[in-house]
Amino acid sequence: MLHILASVADFERELIQNRVRTGIKSAKHHGEQLGRKRVMFDRRKALEMATAGASIREICETSGVGRGTISSFQSLLILRETLILLCACAFMLERKMPLAALSRMSC
Repeated sequence: MLHILASVADFERELIQNRVRTGIKSAKHHGEQLGRKRVMFDRRKALEMATAGASIREICETSGVGRGTISSFQSLLILRETLILLCACAFMLERKMPLAALSRMSC
């Protein structure tokens, strides 16, 4: 008896999955945007506030976005700065320049 109920449940689950897939396919075909909407905020202002020493909470309140968005943005900035610094170090090592000169360089 339980085997019959389990097989009916599996069949119904497959029907639901097919309907969902069909709906998603139809939405994509009609040009619908699927998923969460992108968050838009003034990145330049957020960067200025961060360099001025504002906390994440203050930046969030001013920008009108969540803490996760600002944290992700700051993480991307840190990665970018690190990449620029590594490129500058590689450039200087390639040319056999002393790394002490790196502090005098402006990127």
